Amino acid sequence: MKDRDLGPTLADLELMNRLANDDEKAFLAIYQRHWLTMYQLAYGVLRERDAAEDIVQDIFLSIWSRRKVVKIVNIEAYLHQSVRFSLSKIMRNRRSDRLFHERLNMATIELLYTHPALFKENEELLRVLLDELPDDCREIFELSREEELTYSEISEKMGISSATVAKKISRALAFLRARLQIEFCLFLVLHAFN
Repeated sequence: MKDRDLGPTLADLELMNRLANDDEKAFLAIYQRHWLTMYQLAYGVLRERDAAEDIVQDIFLSIWSRRKVVKIVNIEAYLHQSVRFSLSKIMRNRRSDRLFHERLNMATIELLYTHPALFKENEELLRVLLDELPDDCREIFELSREEELTYSEISEKMGISSATVAKKISRALAFLRARLQIEFCLFLVLHAFN
C-alpha cells in the first residue's frame, strides 16, 4: 500500500497491525487521528496544558515501546482508558502529596514549639538529605517548600511541565519520608539507651 492509504479511511485495526511490524507511518497516522481527543480529555480534567500534553505523550510512547507485546483491538477505547487511568493516578498522587504536606506542616509547627533543639537537629538532617537528591529534584522541592511556589509557577520558572514538577516533588517526598523514618528509628534507639 502507498502512504496515501494511511489516511482516515484505513481502519485502526490495520494501522495497529502495521504498527506491530514497526511501521512508523502507521504510528504517525494513529497519533494524528487520536491525539487531539486524548489531549482534550486530559486538559478537560486537569486544566493544565503541559500536564495534558505529557499524558498524551507518555501513552503514545508506551504504545510504541510495547507495540510487539500488546495486541490492541480497539485503539480508541484503549486510548480513552489510558487517559482516564493516567488522570486518576495524577489526581491520587496530588491528593496524597497534599495530605502528607499538611501533616508534615502540622508536625513541624508542633515540633518547633515543643522541642526547639530537636527541631534544629531535624532541620540540619533535612538539609543533609536534600543535598542527596538530584540537583533538579532538590531545586524543585526547595522552590515548592521554601519559596512556596505552586506547581504551575515552578513549571513556568524551570521550563518544564507541571506533571514533571509533581513527579519530582513526589519522588523527593518519598525519598525524604523513607530516610527520615530510618533516622527517626535510629534517634529513638540511641536515646532509649542514654
